[in-house]
Amino acid sequence: MSAASWAVPPSSTPAALYICARRPGTMSTQPEDKALAEGQAHAERHGWPILHTITDPYDEANPQQRPGWLRVRTLAAANRIGVVITRWPASIAPESLHELRHEEIGKLAADGCTVDYSWSSPISTERA
Repeated sequence: MSAASWAVPPSSTPAALYICARRPGTMSTQPEDKALAEGQAHAERHGWPILHTITDPYDEANPQQRPGWLRVRTLAAANRIGVVITRWPASIAPESLHELRHEEIGKLAADGCTVDYSWSSPISTERA
């Protein structure tokens, strides 16, 4: 897919901020806090109101087994959000399960929802 085929959603597109960063059994909230701050700043830069902040612990590789991710999918299917902001692709599924990541992004796209990454990258928007 070329960069030209990716489109950044217009400002005022309702967003969900999805965070999958905290490892179970750890007391530190630093990874989650950083993902939250980055996601909020990213949404503000684009003019996307965050209507939902959804978190999952970073312990289940399969996004289809995570309650938070399933909520994201439900919101997209109901047309309540138009963009999902998450820190990086591995927040959806690790590289070892990249096919699931692409499948999930495709399901969101079928519902008219885009995934946008808040980490610094020259091209951070991905569509299926």
